[in-house]
Amino acid sequence: MNTLIPKIVAGAFVLAGVGAILYETGNSNSEDLLSQDTSFVSQPKKRFPKKGDCNIFQAEFEREMDQVSNTAKGKFTKFKDEFWTEEEFIKELDSGNLMDKENLKHNIKNACQKSGKKAFVRWDLGRTGDTWKHTWVYDEHMNNENWLEKEGVDVPENLKPENWTD
Repeated sequence: MNTLIPKIVAGAFVLAGVGAILYETGNSNSEDLLSQDTSFVSQPKKRFPKKGDCNIFQAEFEREMDQVSNTAKGKFTKFKDEFWTEEEFIKELDSGNLMDKENLKHNIKNACQKSGKKAFVRWDLGRTGDTWKHTWVYDEHMNNENWLEKEGVDVPENLKPENWTD
């Protein structure tokens, strides 16, 4: 009989605790956490290219057929928000198992030595011999134009040259 009283008291405390929890969740005035407005939460800050750095930009590429010369040509249509400095891009290349990596590094370094100090790349199928794999593709002829200022190309505000930082 002496052990029955502590068990009854413990059971009463458990029931009181469960009742309090159920009462609070049932009568809560706060909204469900998933339906709350999170607009006050800070969004990740976008990076802006620095004018003195060599910047590497990733763009979407569209191929089209030139009916006159019967050759394929292409154009950049949209730039991604992210970009790299030359050092960041070389580090990215070194961390991956990409084909023709050394040639790509050479092309990027050459582009960065030019007066525009920028390079445009795309993630696409590249070929070495008979092997086709996804890799970063740098085309010399696609880097002869400033695609960031070309009409009809979708460029995020943070990548537009007038918004670059000193």
